[in-house]
Amino acid sequence: MTVLVRFSLIVAIFFVVSCQSKEEPTSRKHQLSKGFVLLDQGRYSEAILYFENLAKKDPHFHVRLALASAYSARAQIDTKKLISVVALTEISLEKDFAKTNLEQSTVQVLQALEEFHTAWSMLPVLSGSARDDIRKALVVLKDDPKPSVRLYSAALRILQINGVIAEGLDQFTVLNTKKTCSKNLKPYFDWSLRIFDELIILTHDIELARPENHKACADARARLASIKNEALKVSWPKDNQCF
Repeated sequence: MTVLVRFSLIVAIFFVVSCQSKEEPTSRKHQLSKGFVLLDQGRYSEAILYFENLAKKDPHFHVRLALASAYSARAQIDTKKLISVVALTEISLEKDFAKTNLEQSTVQVLQALEEFHTAWSMLPVLSGSARDDIRKALVVLKDDPKPSVRLYSAALRILQINGVIAEGLDQFTVLNTKKTCSKNLKPYFDWSLRIFDELIILTHDIELARPENHKACADARARLASIKNEALKVSWPKDNQCF
């Protein structure tokens, strides 16, 4: 099967709390400002704890955005100043899994992810505790349909996915220098398909943030799903096979 993905996602990373409406209650502004002082002082863990407690009392999306920004700050991502445009176009995935062996099939899905990683080369590659903080920030922003929240969530999700892809590709490169067997390949193959699920979630974030991109996001979802469905048809042996 030949699949051409034209995946154009334009993400501006910005912080909307600083652009609060005039209707923002004075009490909320005052409470938020206390947490921002902690951030300005580099006391990130204290700021996270402060915003967590504030969100329990006032779960307004400005408060949750502030909490997410505190996690991002601890991960050394300056979301108040960073403006990054991520444009991913002409990602060509010409795959025919039916005509390849297990090793080639695994390499193909990994190559597909590598194209995304290459397109995001200008972004920092997160790992360890920094990536964990971004994951926590995404949990904070989960399920809120407001465009500003989804746009910020999309930006953070790209950082997370980019770091995960980079780590997986590095590990596979090391594996590929040795004798390769199906029992070693299968975890990477399955991992790759889970990343495709994350990319599909990303298209939903972008669509909610920028409704005018509905068609592009819908097309991207369909093509990503098609690639995954073709990959799922690959038959893995019950017994270990080496190549």
